[in-house]
Amino acid sequence: MKFVSNWQDLPSLLLPESVMSLLKTELVLPFEDEYSAMSFWDEVGVTLIYVEPDDVPEDIKSQVLNVIHQLIVNPEFVVRLTDDYYLMLSVTEDNGNGIYLLFHPDCPLKGIDLLISMAESRY
Repeated sequence: MKFVSNWQDLPSLLLPESVMSLLKTELVLPFEDEYSAMSFWDEVGVTLIYVEPDDVPEDIKSQVLNVIHQLIVNPEFVVRLTDDYYLMLSVTEDNGNGIYLLFHPDCPLKGIDLLISMAESRY
């Protein structure tokens, strides 16, 4: 599992370039450009949580697991980036701040199957 709170740290997710490109496209979508998205992330403190394919709930700290479960039951949207990557956003504050959850369809977390059924295919 990886956490990213700074736009410049997105490459640390070590995603295939094609997936990173789609992810950035999706993250920039609500803004005029990438600079505006980066500024928003810095200003309000957006976080992206990447649940990797080999992550198992038993290895995740209970506090983090509780946060993830709260996100899963409160999605703003879910989009299928590719067959292997889905992105969900849960808005957590009135100023638009939220937490993104990037996950694999085989992710063993409770509620992921519901998110997949809700996912839009934009790409």
